[in-house]
Amino acid sequence: MGLLGLGMFTSALAQKSVGLSWGTGHLQRQDLSFSSMKHSTISPLNLTGTFNYQNSFQEHLIQIGFATYSPSLVEPFTFYTEGGDSSTSYRHNFKQLNLGYTFLYTIYENGNLKVKAGLNQENRLIASEYYYAISSSFSYYFSFGVNAAVKAEYAWKEENKFTLMGRASLFAFNARSPYLGIDDHYLEDNYSHKSFNAFLNYISNARFQSLGKYQYLDILMVYDRTLNDKWSFNASYQLGLNFNQSPTHFASVLNVLYLGMNYTL
Repeated sequence: MGLLGLGMFTSALAQKSVGLSWGTGHLQRQDLSFSSMKHSTISPLNLTGTFNYQNSFQEHLIQIGFATYSPSLVEPFTFYTEGGDSSTSYRHNFKQLNLGYTFLYTIYENGNLKVKAGLNQENRLIASEYYYAISSSFSYYFSFGVNAAVKAEYAWKEENKFTLMGRASLFAFNARSPYLGIDDHYLEDNYSHKSFNAFLNYISNARFQSLGKYQYLDILMVYDRTLNDKWSFNASYQLGLNFNQSPTHFASVLNVLYLGMNYTL
């Protein structure tokens, strides 16, 4: 009866929810493999979906996100080819797809305050197109990393909760484009002229990197307001820092403001 009662008690405290958030962000990025310039722009297309399972002792969080940014050092302009034809230049385009899983265990609880710690496994696929009028270059940066994770929650008046969560890199397997985008290995990866095969070849080039060559920090602050027993509204701010030193210096600073809804299953 004791074990059965404990199982029923834990099950009663368990909660499952799904969420969807939309945000507007500002990205600053520099990749010396393709340009010495610092590119920055604002984008209203930052989407994040979540599935969360938690009880009194632990939490499981799955996140998937997509964002696209189109920076340009100058406004699009008209240029002419040697044949006299005219065309309009394009902005650069940076797309990012994230898929992550976080496991957290409650390490401290006192009244309305709860602190959790654990690990995060984060997969980031970044595909970029650099347009230089008549020419262009493709860039990839794929990262499969393990991060330390800490989360603090403070609830008040039953329907309000503030959450602060941080994730910092421990190590990752990273694959980046070669310097200037093309080398013998890149040509070999694309020899089949099949996009999916080339994608798998890029991933196979991933190399183990720790803090000496790769640094990642993500900070998320969330205010959550319960509307009823099923729905809640949230507003959040995310700061994402991503630095890499191989094969060249890469730096990315991302700031995003989100609005979202959660639904309790």
